[in-house]
Amino acid sequence: MGTKPGDLARELAKCTLPLTREVILGIRDSRMELVEIPEWQGDMYIRSLTAAERDAWEASIVSIDDQGNRQSNMANLRARLVVRTACLVDGSPLFMESDAEILGSKSAAAVDRAFAVAARLSGITDRDVKELEKNSGAGPSAGSSSSSPSPSDAP
Repeated sequence: MGTKPGDLARELAKCTLPLTREVILGIRDSRMELVEIPEWQGDMYIRSLTAAERDAWEASIVSIDDQGNRQSNMANLRARLVVRTACLVDGSPLFMESDAEILGSKSAAAVDRAFAVAARLSGITDRDVKELEKNSGAGPSAGSSSSSPSPSDAP
């Protein structure tokens, strides 16, 4: 009664089923991307953080001092995220956490290129980084060794 041939198919395509515990827990929802790093003459894999890994990364940035004040350590922020997300093709870590300091001494452009992809894949927005900066009491350059674009500015 007035239904066009494609209407039912379009309506069915919009329908989704309620997720179950089993479906959610069984989904492989991590993502990985091959990123060209011309400064290092090669490509590297960057993977998304899990929710627990993101919480651990954020917790490594924010701490509570003896007086109960929130303190942020924005130093080497980009390298610390890249160390946690750079991986081999099988998803195993490329770096150890202790490599963050050394990685932070490498090209800011290269580290920022990897950081931008890690942030995008992990749902870390420019607003999230600004919030961390705000809580640090430091200026915008506190977490970066460059004036590189923010993760939301990345291609």
